[in-house]
Amino acid sequence: VTPHQYLQSVRLRAAKEQLTVTAHSIEQIAEDCGFCSTSHFIMAFRKNTGLTPLQFEFFGNNRVSLDFIAFMC
Repeated sequence: VTPHQYLQSVRLRAAKEQLTVTAHSIEQIAEDCGFCSTSHFIMAFRKNTGLTPLQFEFFGNNRVSLDFIAFMC
């Protein structure tokens, strides 16, 4: 794992936590977690989870809901 990959994984874990427990905007979460832009945050989040931050926030960690999303795609 490169230093950049490690830092990004730490940032994404923090973002997932904020999406789960706060009502902050996506822009605020991206900034709080150290991403240089909201669009970079969204791309990195989707690459890591397969979901956009808004999808993750809406469905949370509910596996049934995530399976439903996969079924609908």
